[in-house]
Amino acid sequence: MNSHRASSDGLVWPRGFEFYATTRIVYGAGVRAAISQELARIGAQRPLIVCSPRFGQTREAQAILHNVAGTCAVDMWAGVTPHSNLVEVDEICKALGHHEADSVVAIGGGSVLGAAKCAIAQFGEGVPLAERAWSYDPAQGRLTVPELRASMLPLVAVPTIAGSSSETNQFGSVKDERTGEKVRVRGPALAPKVAILDPELTVGLDMPTTVGASVNGFAHCVEILYSTSRDPVSIALVLAAAPMFFRGLPRVVEDGSDIEARGELLVGSALSGMALNNAVVALHHAMCHPLGNICEMPHGQANFIMLPHALKFNLPVVSKEMARLGQALHLVEGGTGRESEEAQDAYDGIVEWLMQFDCPTLLRETGYVHEGDIRRLAESAFQDTCIFYNPRAVESVEV
Repeated sequence: MNSHRASSDGLVWPRGFEFYATTRIVYGAGVRAAISQELARIGAQRPLIVCSPRFGQTREAQAILHNVAGTCAVDMWAGVTPHSNLVEVDEICKALGHHEADSVVAIGGGSVLGAAKCAIAQFGEGVPLAERAWSYDPAQGRLTVPELRASMLPLVAVPTIAGSSSETNQFGSVKDERTGEKVRVRGPALAPKVAILDPELTVGLDMPTTVGASVNGFAHCVEILYSTSRDPVSIALVLAAAPMFFRGLPRVVEDGSDIEARGELLVGSALSGMALNNAVVALHHAMCHPLGNICEMPHGQANFIMLPHALKFNLPVVSKEMARLGQALHLVEGGTGRESEEAQDAYDGIVEWLMQFDCPTLLRETGYVHEGDIRRLAESAFQDTCIFYNPRAVESVEV
């Protein structure tokens, strides 16, 4: 992964770059019926289905289990909770060994997909996940990303929520219950072999979760656009994905059964995940992570509240990127030669877009955060690995 900055025109990378895109995407209403076919395509015969307790009790889960059982020796582990944790990773690993699994099918949102990836990493490496986790030393400005070297079980990702982007990227993270911090791993082998994008699976999702997840996916696009690890392919992907969230989410809020709009959100999420394989998010997500880890705030709600603040902080140094985003979202015309004004207009338009969804805009309005939490939240964000990739230096906890 590159950590150097782009050239002045934002298009040429004279020192080169690498780009990973290894996930087969299967999209369409009803394509969940093709899970067994996709397992056969990758040679899987003993899959373990991983999902949440709530999804595991649904008729949909039983239908999928029955379908896959027609061609495979399948088992299910339905125990992933919101803000999935190391204990759950251990339990999934036990289930993998007990079933003698040769593959994993993860069905759910970002917590489920993240837990599945972490379990695959721990199971493959044969050591506790923490021994392969990222670490960041803000005092030294040093980021350490251990390499995953073992062979990994193939993963089929079936998102039931649009916006985590986990269905097409190589990152896995869970919470360490002892410290309250995220444990993160990454590696090309963790990217799902197949992403099954079925918009029908997202239709029953409640609106607060739908909005929060979509804003998370949109925030991925924004941060990748100006991440210090960005590359031209990732930029192209997020410039295509961001308008999908921008158009699709208001339509879904108006009509939750709009399959076309639900599908647009799913595709936008998958595209942003492909970009995330290569370009890492920044300050915004560094602030959102501790809100979930420490205060148990839903990740989507944290994204909704924090995005305007992260954008405002970075705006002085990312006018070119924000102006370009504004053009893609049809918030500015571009070509005026006044990038700073276009960037401000783009920022104003994004904030206006967020406000239409009538969600809490202050941490104290959520009921999750109390004044005594603020210092710990700030310290956790300052040590978050994502802050390493922010285009504007964050020099202390006090900023």
